[in-house]
Amino acid sequence: MATAQISFTKAAGVDYAQPLRHFAPGSTAGYDAAYTILAMPFPAIPDNLLYKNIKSVHFFFYATSFPSSDYSEQYTLSDIYNEFDAASATYDSLDIEVLGHKQSVFSDAVPGWVKDIQDIKSSVKFNGGVAVEYARFRYSTPYGSNKPYLEIDYDDEIAGFVPSAPSPSQYAPECSDQQFSWSVSNSAFTINAISVISAKLQWKQGNDTVHEIDAGTESRVVVPAGTFSAGTAQVRVAVTSNSGVTKYSEWISVEVLPPVLKGPTPSSGYVPKFKDSTFRWSLAQPTSPTYSKPITQSSAVFRWRESSVSTTHEIPVQGSETQVTIPSGTFSSDTIQWMVSATAQNGTIASSDWMTCSTVEQLSSARAISPKNTVVKSDVQNLFAWEHIIETGTLPTGYDLEYASGDGGWVSIASAVSNDTSALVPAYTLPGGTVQWRVRTYNTDDSPGTWSEPVSIIVAAPPSTPSIYIERSSPRFSIRWSQTGQEAYEVELDGIVVAQTYGATASYTYSDLAEPGTHTVRVRIQGKYGLWSEWGTASLTISNSASGSIALQAETDHSGDVTLVWSPSQSFTSYEVFRNGRRIHTTTGTDAKDCFAIGASSYYIRGVVDDAGNYIVSSAATVQVAIPFVQIASVENPIWTRLPYSTTDNREASLTASKAVTYQHFAGSALPSAVVGDALDQYYRFSCAIPYKEAAARALLESLIGKVVALKDPRGFLVIGVLDTYTRSESRFFVSYSCGITLIEWEDG
Repeated sequence: MATAQISFTKAAGVDYAQPLRHFAPGSTAGYDAAYTILAMPFPAIPDNLLYKNIKSVHFFFYATSFPSSDYSEQYTLSDIYNEFDAASATYDSLDIEVLGHKQSVFSDAVPGWVKDIQDIKSSVKFNGGVAVEYARFRYSTPYGSNKPYLEIDYDDEIAGFVPSAPSPSQYAPECSDQQFSWSVSNSAFTINAISVISAKLQWKQGNDTVHEIDAGTESRVVVPAGTFSAGTAQVRVAVTSNSGVTKYSEWISVEVLPPVLKGPTPSSGYVPKFKDSTFRWSLAQPTSPTYSKPITQSSAVFRWRESSVSTTHEIPVQGSETQVTIPSGTFSSDTIQWMVSATAQNGTIASSDWMTCSTVEQLSSARAISPKNTVVKSDVQNLFAWEHIIETGTLPTGYDLEYASGDGGWVSIASAVSNDTSALVPAYTLPGGTVQWRVRTYNTDDSPGTWSEPVSIIVAAPPSTPSIYIERSSPRFSIRWSQTGQEAYEVELDGIVVAQTYGATASYTYSDLAEPGTHTVRVRIQGKYGLWSEWGTASLTISNSASGSIALQAETDHSGDVTLVWSPSQSFTSYEVFRNGRRIHTTTGTDAKDCFAIGASSYYIRGVVDDAGNYIVSSAATVQVAIPFVQIASVENPIWTRLPYSTTDNREASLTASKAVTYQHFAGSALPSAVVGDALDQYYRFSCAIPYKEAAARALLESLIGKVVALKDPRGFLVIGVLDTYTRSESRFFVSYSCGITLIEWEDG
């Protein structure tokens, strides 16, 4: 530790050689005394201290005080002292020691002084100077030789940056670039800031000659590929600071790893005599014992021989190509040995060991894998997979696939020249029932191996397309068809499904009446595994051979119900009632009642003569169904309840229709796209009022909640749906209702 004393030469611009009495605060000592501010710029710091490690600083100055009632001037040397703060080099407050007269201590402990007034304030900064504020003093009078001064304690050694050991510290590559990095630290506080002006990575190998790579002012440097040779290198860092000092890290040992040949193929096993053989390798540079990265090859030499005592043949390889193909017929012995030496771009050579391969190919065997002991469908393509088994580990060069069914022989499914160990068998290739399949593969000499053990599968095949026979072509036609293994059937008439039935029955009679003319009828059948056959199709010409007549009369009553009565000219097995071309009722009698007509309604009767469905059509009868008021009834028991009243002069009804819509936003589009569902929802709302005294009518209306109802409106429309909501409000004379009906699909008759 060393100490230096540096005197101040000026205070507030006045040389210390002159008295400074003109710095009086302007009043005598006391609690109302003004503060005196004395600014003292630092004197020049000697060059030899600029880069020394500063430990502490004392600031000494002289001042005049007025303790007690003694007004004589006293000059006291005071030491304002703080522990040195190396991080900021700033003194924000000062502790005071008086060197000399005890009665002149500047502190709140002086008798008669008020303790809540601060006596001295000061701030010390190395980049400026000292500013001292104090009260209780008339003068601040440093004279001549009594100059303020700094007393600085410091380490005598010049400070500088110290580098850490470079990283990586274990391994470095021989044939690829390697970056070394380090950090620098400096725990000293100096008057001038320390900075790095140069850094060098130093290394040595073999003869201990020290080499350098300049890093400038950076804390890292890249060592080019080929700088180190394989073995051990010693590496350290030298950092020179602006203080003129050079600091060194410790020497560390780094293992330099040479390039290696990786993945020589084939390293063992089989190479063919009578096919081209390709030998491959790659050149890599290890960066650690467990990791390496590819590097570029500049050339290579491929060598092969029949044995260790045979002639060695060499094939040069130029550039970065990392494979050699030996033509068919080159090898004649049962074994060959090969190795390769590859040269990196910096001239370093990496060589493989000698590797031995057999040129004797084995016959293969195969193992069927899938499908096995399972059910497959014949109407889709199926994936068959197997395993190629061969001692030499070579790939297959082809396969044969066969199946056998029942007592029949083996039938080829597929054959190919391929390395594949699976094949897609097209739909409808395999017959239905229990089937066995097997496979064999070919070796690299194109010789077939042994067949695999057969495995069984069940092929679920659709039934054969049925042939349709027309047994009766009257309006209630009958058909039959051929079938094998049927478990269900489906019948279509002119593209509309008219029958879906489970069972083995292979005939069908139409339950409705087909119109005379030419029609198309189709049948398909379903087999054991749920598979449908193709549609069988037939042309059907319907003829209607009936005679006679039916006279029809129609009347409507005040409720809007239509009574139908007809007179047949002969007996009929049944009658079908049609309203506006739609069948609404079937009966064996000669009258019917239609409760659900509204507006203009036209009727006719179709009389069925016999079981074959021959029929005649009556004359038409037309009525106008009109009602005076809204009326409602259950469709199961259509007894109408009239609803003549409303709480408003103009009765209103509303119909709300909606469809489900899904909106999808896509990137780049401002508006969404819409997917609209097919289903339509309709909701009908109406209101009515029932006199308070008509309790039976109210009870009947309320009993319809949750039931399928029909509502007729005088304006000529009919609504059928579920009465799923009503709201009831009561007044003095009426009970009013707001009702809602969700419309449903419903057919009368």
